[in-house]
Amino acid sequence: MMLENAHSNVDRLFALWQTSRAERLDPEKVYGDEGDSDVNTDTTAHDYDPGILTLLEPWAGNPTDDLHVTQIRPWTEPDNENLRPENQKNSRHITVVTPPHYDTNRLHNEEPSPEDPDHH
Repeated sequence: MMLENAHSNVDRLFALWQTSRAERLDPEKVYGDEGDSDVNTDTTAHDYDPGILTLLEPWAGNPTDDLHVTQIRPWTEPDNENLRPENQKNSRHITVVTPPHYDTNRLHNEEPSPEDPDHH
């Protein structure tokens, strides 16, 4: 139970931080200079290096056919959930960028209070 409470609080704090910075909510700006990166296709690289534009696993199945990826149901045969349009998303998809809703989230135009540790 304690671990669940701690994890939940981390999610809430991250959402608070994320909603206090408008660029963290904009799929075009959230990843800065890395926003257009895709899977590394360099054959000399030995590590799997997906980019921001690489479709997300396991929901999209194994879009890069990486041998190190273990395919699991329902995102492979016979269920093939990976073929559903709503599972074809990368890290810039709005459902990935948008944080969970907490009562502590800030609105885009809301200024942090001077007591806020993130206030500069």
